[in-house]
Parts: sequence; C-alpha cells; structure tokens
Amino acid sequence: MFLQCPGHGPAVRDQPDQAKCLGVHIQAYFGFFQGSVNLVTDLYLAVFPTYIIWNLNMKLKAKPGLMALSLGVL
Repeated sequence: MFLQCPGHGPAVRDQPDQAKCLGVHIQAYFGFFQGSVNLVTDLYLAVFPTYIIWNLNMKLKAKPGLMALSLGVL
C-alpha cells in the first residue's frame, strides 16, 4: 500500500489522480506473484512433513493419523 504512490503516502487516500502512482496492472501482477509464491510455500510446508512421516520406522496404522495431524486436518 505504501509503495503504490512512492513518497506520497497521503495521496493514496486523498487525491490519487494528482500523485505519480503505480498503475493498477503493476499492482495486480505483484498480487498474482505474491499469491503464487504463498501457494507454493504452503503446499511445500503441507506435503514435506507427510513425506518425512511416511519414511519413519513405525507401524503403518499410526502413520495416517500422524500425517493427518501434520496436514492440519484435525
């Protein structure tokens, strides 16, 4: 929000037409980029513990419950 109009913080809410602000398309592209990075990170952090738990030396009956806990199902 503060980078939308560099050096003109109040212009974001007061008079955006008079300030030199970034275009809406730049903000949209940055939003898509940020969302993509967050999605990939969340998927990695959700799947990686499952991979580790699957390779543990424990009974097969206990693994699905532990995986469900690591994925935040419960």
